[in-house]
Amino acid sequence: MPEENSNETLYLNIMKAKYLLPFVSVFFLFSFQLDEEEESLTIQWASDRPLTWKDFSGKVDSESSFDAWTYSGISYVYSWYYQDDNIRPDLNAWSYFDPEQSWIKKGKMTPELLAHEQQHFNIAELHCRYFEERVDKFTYTLNVEAEIDSIYGVVYEEMLAMQIRYDEETDHFRNLDGQKKWNEFISDELNRLEKY
Repeated sequence: MPEENSNETLYLNIMKAKYLLPFVSVFFLFSFQLDEEEESLTIQWASDRPLTWKDFSGKVDSESSFDAWTYSGISYVYSWYYQDDNIRPDLNAWSYFDPEQSWIKKGKMTPELLAHEQQHFNIAELHCRYFEERVDKFTYTLNVEAEIDSIYGVVYEEMLAMQIRYDEETDHFRNLDGQKKWNEFISDELNRLEKY
């Protein structure tokens, strides 16, 4: 790494992409890079773009006990630079939904189930914002890459735990009181973290 020079700004681009996989009731973790074609097929989370059943175009797993499968996760890229003798990351993170890996069984397309699956996607977005918030508030050393990866790892574990708790407490949308409480919690948290 070059010596720090006060007459120039050291700017080091580090491109990282991390992906979290679907959360319905069973969870798997993989870390991989999507190529441009694959990434273009995903839907990026947006408050004005809710999921529809047409988005669930993947091959149905007929052996699964689930009626639907939501394949969503978080991606990010970042660079870092010196600012006033401090290391600062420039993070771009987003949550996504992959239609080709998401599916719905025939005859199960109810509004209630779709709303439940949307909240799985919303939980991914919520953790994307938690990740951005923590990256923004952290004090970095020259181990910035490992530090950001560590923050991501913690947020991932928290996301996993929340996705499991969400399904348990809503009984996969069948517990209406539980679903209502989760809807309110997720909405409140997304509003609180709106700047991210």
